[in-house]
Amino acid sequence: MLKNFIRDQTRDLTFKDVYEKNGWILNITVTDKKLENEQLLLNYITAPDVLIWSACMASCSIPDVFLEQELYIRNSKGLIENYHP
Repeated sequence: MLKNFIRDQTRDLTFKDVYEKNGWILNITVTDKKLENEQLLLNYITAPDVLIWSACMASCSIPDVFLEQELYIRNSKGLIENYHP
C-alpha cells in the first residue's frame, strides 16, 4: 500500500534524476542492518542511482518495528536491480 503510493508519486526516479531535472538535493537517511544500525545518507552524490521510492521505504524500516526493505537502483541499461552499499 505505502510502497505503491510512494512509487506512483515518484515513479522510478533516482536521486541523480531529481538533481539533474530540478537542482534539488534530496537526502534520505536509512539504517543499514549490516553496519550494526549505522545510518546511511543517500543523495545524488552518495547513491545517485538509488530509486527514491526504495529509499523512502527503507527509511521507514525501524529495527524490531517495521520489516527491513531492500534498496534498488536503475542500472546503466535502465533495469532495476538490488543495491547493496
